[in-house]
Amino acid sequence: MILDNMDATMRKLIKTISSDFIRAQKEENGDITNRNRYLEQASFGSIYLARLLSEREDLIESSRYLLSAAHSYEKAGAINHAIACYDKIIEIGETDFSNDAREGLSMLKRFRMDEIDLGTKEGKMAALDSLVWTHPGLTTTRALQYFSEEFDQELSPTSTRLYARELEERKRVTIWGGPQGREYHIYPKVVDLATRKGHYGKETLVPGSVESRITEDFRIKFEKWNYNKEMFILNGTINPKVVMAIDMEGFAKNLKSFSEPGFRVSAVGILENFQDLAGDGYETNLKENLDVIDSNVLIDGNTDAIIYNRAG
Repeated sequence: MILDNMDATMRKLIKTISSDFIRAQKEENGDITNRNRYLEQASFGSIYLARLLSEREDLIESSRYLLSAAHSYEKAGAINHAIACYDKIIEIGETDFSNDAREGLSMLKRFRMDEIDLGTKEGKMAALDSLVWTHPGLTTTRALQYFSEEFDQELSPTSTRLYARELEERKRVTIWGGPQGREYHIYPKVVDLATRKGHYGKETLVPGSVESRITEDFRIKFEKWNYNKEMFILNGTINPKVVMAIDMEGFAKNLKSFSEPGFRVSAVGILENFQDLAGDGYETNLKENLDVIDSNVLIDGNTDAIIYNRAG
């Protein structure tokens, strides 16, 4: 797609992506942390642009930007984000790009953490990042333990929190908990991946704000009905959006909050394919490309307090 055929949003994205690449190049022999930040920013923008191009059915250009994002993420040490880009390219199915993506995935599968320089800040952050993706919900205490056991490295609690916060700023993880002496609970930030399919069936944390209640858009098939749920669309920085499914008890306990448009909430639970809801007795005619998180724990986005826990 030539630039003249792109709308203002797409043209602005291209300029931003180009600017981030130029800044990354200027830092190539300087501050590697800044270089990686710019590369990750460029990748994030490239994924967004790829989605817009896909919506216009320009799958070749969409795949091209996803491949660019994968290479930049890989260079910045954001391995799981790179994998998701390669997976999405293969899913799209444009042959030339799919072959490149399979080659990229093959190389990443041979990647070993002992290839990272753990004597550097970026190396330590890459190691922490890998631990978070292996152990979703990783606490500060567990991070120190795993760092020692798996990398033979000692980190202070302060350094661990600083690295986690920087990873959060770079959209690679999301954090619940802290400060004031409370443990961090660190989760992979799966909502910003090029595709979330590799994380279906896994526990994660999804922060967002309530956009709308869509329970009435579902029909219950009572022969399959397992539990009663309320359904909400989450938005914020999430794209594609996510359906948050919460137990009726959790909804009833927080009726006032969920009645307020824009209520900020984080859900901890299992990420699923939207179509899996049908197996639990819910059917819908909604056509949007959505994922669903079946919430075990709800956290108030303003106070960081747990407002519902299915376990009691």
